Amino acid sequence: MIFLNPLGLLALLAIPIILGLHFFRQQKKSRRVGGLHLWDFARIATPAGRRFERLRNSLPLLYQLLAALLVALLLAGLDFPIKNSARHFSIIIDDSVSMQARVDGSVAARRAVDELTEWAQPGDRFTVVAASNRPVVLAGPSANKAELVRALAKWSPRSTAANLDEAVNIAAKFGAKNSRILLVTDNPESAKHLKYSVTIWGVGRAAPNNGIIFADRFRVSDDAEKIVATVQRFGGGAAQETLTVYHGEQALTSTKIDLETSRPVSVELDLPALDTSLRLAITSGDPLAVDDSLILAPVTIKPVNVYIAEGLPRRDTFVKAASAVKDVLFAPTVAEADLVFTNDANEAARGRRSYLFAAAESTESLRIATGRDLVTGEDSAIANNLSLAGVTWPFDGDAVADARTALRADISYTSIPLVYAERSTSASVHYRVNLALDATNIFRQPAWPVLIMNMIEECRAALPGLSRVNLRAGEEVRLNLEPDPAVDQVFTLWREAEAQPTQTWRSEPPAMLAGLPPGTYRIRQGDAAESPALAMFRVNLFSQAESDLRPLSTVKPDLSRLSADETERTERNYLLYYAMMAGLIGCVVLGWVYHDAGH
Repeated sequence: MIFLNPLGLLALLAIPIILGLHFFRQQKKSRRVGGLHLWDFARIATPAGRRFERLRNSLPLLYQLLAALLVALLLAGLDFPIKNSARHFSIIIDDSVSMQARVDGSVAARRAVDELTEWAQPGDRFTVVAASNRPVVLAGPSANKAELVRALAKWSPRSTAANLDEAVNIAAKFGAKNSRILLVTDNPESAKHLKYSVTIWGVGRAAPNNGIIFADRFRVSDDAEKIVATVQRFGGGAAQETLTVYHGEQALTSTKIDLETSRPVSVELDLPALDTSLRLAITSGDPLAVDDSLILAPVTIKPVNVYIAEGLPRRDTFVKAASAVKDVLFAPTVAEADLVFTNDANEAARGRRSYLFAAAESTESLRIATGRDLVTGEDSAIANNLSLAGVTWPFDGDAVADARTALRADISYTSIPLVYAERSTSASVHYRVNLALDATNIFRQPAWPVLIMNMIEECRAALPGLSRVNLRAGEEVRLNLEPDPAVDQVFTLWREAEAQPTQTWRSEPPAMLAGLPPGTYRIRQGDAAESPALAMFRVNLFSQAESDLRPLSTVKPDLSRLSADETERTERNYLLYYAMMAGLIGCVVLGWVYHDAGH
């Protein structure tokens, strides 16, 4: 015997209260008289009110006490648990989008749900793990069949990959050492390495399929943009496909594509510049619809305002290299600049990014580094794709001691930093460039325009906003937002067509988001759907592995030989609960029927 809610026993205090009320109730008797005028001398009511009376035998009192007792036991959760044993199965179900493929009028995910529902027995218990990029438990642990069916009815595969190994690790934690895990997938070949620890149930069907495996949008000028896309056919021989760009329901442009099996075809489409989302679609009507259409968010442009000091040596080469970089504006003053190139230390302290070029006081203090001895930082955005072969780099030898205190070196001569971050804050980074501009040949080398472009793009990435707005599923979304300090610092991530935010942050958004399923997202400052949007981006599928339906197959295992755990379970005795409820109702009814007429 147990009490699920022992505090409910406080309701037993009603029993002495009921007894006390019965002790103080008036006990009146009925008398038959010949005439009321003979009783004129009698008092109509006792002048002192009710007084203590001897307790009389009373059926209503008995039923009231029983009702109070039953109420107390029900509130306390009296239970005599029922112990039983059941077989427990750990199930992994493939959560990848290829499970949405419709072949011969049937969808793999639907076949998996129907067959699992038919196979599961009412007396068994189940734990179901969805094998997605980040596996999650769909049902259980130890769910009954009704809970299993409800979980499978709500499930819809939409992951870009099935992480089977991690799913097996999770499912194994819910089973015994020697029990077998049941894996339901449309691609049994992908799970062959797990055949000694799982029983594979294949529900896939191979079919040819066309898919958009990559697409992006670029702004080429103020009034024009370009879409690049890659389409691939998987199986079924050569075919012709039509790729169309839609603005709402209006088709803006389309092109015919000749596809050969397993050979991706890339196309470019020129369009007028638009600040709204566009839909890109092929019209093959193949088994997998999720890779036939995608949304491209409008491109966000972040121009970089560059200031180049008037007294900077070889200033013309700076201007020429910066002019070749897209979306660069030249600021007339330091105060208006995002990026500063200067040889004045006072000017270098301004701007979001600044590069201070310090000229040597005399040629005697210069040291010479050549390309083969120059080292670029592996993780440096400034040194990205930068080849310094053939570059002569004269530097001030007297400044070497100061350079060794660098926070981070982007270009070094052996162990001597030559381009390094001198001071860094959350909003700005200031660099020193130990390069004698009058004595170097870097301006005649391909490294110069690449170096200036990298410096500008590193500054652009530091500006508030997203560097990219159209991403591949599974790709990390790097955030660089600038919230309004006058508004509540609550931030939410909203997925299009959903009524509630998918994530909420109470201080500030993280620097990076990962693991987002395909969809259009907005980050808002506030917890309401109409709160101001700080950024918008789109995540699309772009998965060759999921678009290729050729490896899919059907495998029907011998489920009768599937071993399971025998688990001991204690369940609530609902028969006792219903019996006490019936007794309570009966006591209330009988107490009313046998109500003491003398009252």
